[in-house]
Formats: sequence, C-alpha cells, structure tokens
Amino acid sequence: MPLTRYVAVCLLALLAIAGCRRQPPPQPAPTQFVLDDAMQHWYGRYDPSTQMARANLPNHPTIELAGTDFAAKDPVDITAIFDAAYTQAGHPRHVIVTAAVPHRSDKPGRPGDDLFHCLICRPVIGMAVFTLRNNSWLLESENTAAELAGSMGNAPQVTMMTLGTDLHGIRLESQFEARDEASQSVSLLVPWRETVERAFATETAATNRDACGPDSPMRDPCYAWQRAIAFVAVPGQQYDDLTVTSSGTQLPPEIASPAAKLVKVAHAHGKTPPPPAPQAIPFAGVERLRFHDGRYTPLASEENSPR
Repeated sequence: MPLTRYVAVCLLALLAIAGCRRQPPPQPAPTQFVLDDAMQHWYGRYDPSTQMARANLPNHPTIELAGTDFAAKDPVDITAIFDAAYTQAGHPRHVIVTAAVPHRSDKPGRPGDDLFHCLICRPVIGMAVFTLRNNSWLLESENTAAELAGSMGNAPQVTMMTLGTDLHGIRLESQFEARDEASQSVSLLVPWRETVERAFATETAATNRDACGPDSPMRDPCYAWQRAIAFVAVPGQQYDDLTVTSSGTQLPPEIASPAAKLVKVAHAHGKTPPPPAPQAIPFAGVERLRFHDGRYTPLASEENSPR
C-alpha cells in the first residue's frame, strides 16, 4: 500500500474513533436567584402579589426592643428594602435586607405608612445571605431582627460595604430630625457563621441647631459634631480595622449633668436668675476598632466622646 494511502486510512480511523468517544454532558445553566422564592424560603409566609411577608419576631432577639413599638414574638409585616448579588470565596451570593413594622389586620403595614409614622418610629431590620452551591440557593446566614434603624417610620438607607479581603457587610444610615435637634447614625451588619451580627453602631453627627444660644429657653450653647468612618487594611488580617475620626463641639460637662438641667428648667420657668451663658467646648479624636467574634471592638481611643 502506498505510504500516502496508508496515512490517509490511519487518519480516517482516528477520526472515527474520536467521533465515537462520549461527549461530556452539557452543563446546566446556573439557577437564577428569585427574590420571591428566597423570601418564601426565609419567612415561610410570603405573598408575591403584595411582596410582603408575615412573621413573628424572635423569642430572644439580639437587639433591645424595650421602649420601642415592638416586643419579642410580636407579629410583624415585612418588606424587602434591599437586595444585591456578589461573590465571596468563589461562590455567588445574594443578600436581602428587610424592614418589619407592627402587623395590621386590615392591610399589610409598610415602613412610613399612616399607622407607623412618628418621630421615634423605627422599623426592625432583618438580613439574610443566600449562597449558590450545587446549583441551589441555600440560606447561609440570617437574622430577622438584626437592628432597629430608620426615622419617622421609614427604612434606613442601605448600601453594601467591602469590609476586608473578599468580605462584605451592610451599612445602614439613619437620620433623625426634630424642631430642636438633629442627628445621624450608622450601623454595620455582618454575616457571622449562621447568623447576622450588628458589628458596629454609632451616631455620626449631632447638633442642637435651633434650640440653643442665650435667647433660647434652656440657654444651651450651640454645638455640632460629626464622626467619619473609614476602613484600614491590616496585613495578614481578613477584616479591615475600622477608624472613627471625630471633630466639632459639644456641651460642657456642667451643662450635660442632671443637676445643671434642673437649674436650667427652673430658670426657664422664671424661678431663678439666669445663669451665665455657657460655651460649647471643642473636641477631636480618633478611635480604632478591630473585628473580633462578629463585632468591632476598640483598640485605643484618644477621643473625648460627645455626651
């Protein structure tokens, strides 16, 4: 047989053998995350038509509910206020943040509606993280009552944060405004093992704006202070350190004391001569915190904290 014909026959045989080899089965497309399905799986009672869930608060919530509109085991109406996809440790993940308000029998309650709209009304915030494993979305971490946040019954502003190397958390920002004072606060929620922890919370600004000065009834000095939060990477450490830089003015100790407040109340009612007009005192400082066991705890502080 001529060499060229022999080579051709061999090539045809090899092609035939290759064609007989078993082709790998097609890989199924990744399962899409469906918010309605996730809410149903998490809470158990979810109505897609209203996009509301109904549940009871935990028997032993991780937050203090005394003095609020809620108590342990209370029935609540729940709505998702934020959800986002991200990747961590090589797995697709999806986070959901919810806001719960007291249950209403006539119609589902919502944050900021006509029956949950007051100066101190704050929804209960929940958070859950789902992870895609073996083409199924698994509930990995959850806490239906992780924080109280928001203002005037409305939910807080929610953003996702990078907290370190391939680690994520949720930042909640709330604003409080009254006629005589205003403040802002921040909370950080972090998935930790099978739950969600409130890793950090603080006020980030405060002022007594229109209720201060020598012509005001209480004659308080006008003050305003603010705190800036930043993350600092630490070599060999998974979670970044957190720094809180404070600046501004605050009430002097003698004004903030209970005895001083009684004197001011008496003066306001014309029972004593007016005291000298006080002055706010400046302050500044930096506090550094490190993540440990689900919480940010202080390392050192050079701050005279606002009162």
